[in-house]
Amino acid sequence: MKYAELIEELKKKSEEALERNELYDIYVRVYTNEHNRSFENALSYLKGEHIITELEKNKYILVTKKVYKYTITDEVVRIKNEIQREYPEVDFVAWDTAVINEFTLHYSINNYIVVEVERLGIELIVNLLKEKFLKKYTILTHNILSDNRGLYLNTEKFIVVKPLIQKAPLVGKENKRDITIEKVMVDLYKDRLYLQYQGEELKIIYENIFDKYDINMKKLINYASLRTDIETYKRYIYELSIPNKYKLEG
Repeated sequence: MKYAELIEELKKKSEEALERNELYDIYVRVYTNEHNRSFENALSYLKGEHIITELEKNKYILVTKKVYKYTITDEVVRIKNEIQREYPEVDFVAWDTAVINEFTLHYSINNYIVVEVERLGIELIVNLLKEKFLKKYTILTHNILSDNRGLYLNTEKFIVVKPLIQKAPLVGKENKRDITIEKVMVDLYKDRLYLQYQGEELKIIYENIFDKYDINMKKLINYASLRTDIETYKRYIYELSIPNKYKLEG
């Protein structure tokens, strides 16, 4: 079934969050002879094609912006390749904090590569990175950097190794996964590792992300609920200068 007419009707509601029953009402107005199973198929199609996204359980919004895609650097590719070659069974993700500069008010020159790995693999990965990259990078764990930040302010290149949170929202398969913008948002809010992005800077980062990209609010809130007090986090989002359809009251 083609859904062009349904999509056109949904575009009229582009600034609104729609409950599941409201979506169904729109669907049956367009396709009067269809039944609930057909609606489920339509709903799956709309989500799968990133036409709508789930704000929270049974509440949806129309996607009107780009979906964020992390652009991996050559340096991160080399690090990932070494880890995959030596420890293909280890679950990890690697990224460069320089990507956050797209959203900041003040451009940060103190960027670093973050390698997040399952806890049992942290020591293995730290030793591997020191063996392969110590001539080019300072290799640190997140605790060492967080507790001694002043010692590394002038360090040009370093890699930080930290635990990978289970169920963190990533894209890709197995150990070839990359970050999502929803993961970055929650981590910046929660982790001491990213102190330079706190306060007013974090507010600006969030508002710029919401302005430029489509945010999967269900993914964002689910991950935040694993990492922090979810009602406080919801209130933080609600007080931002962002489209009303993204706001969730605590």
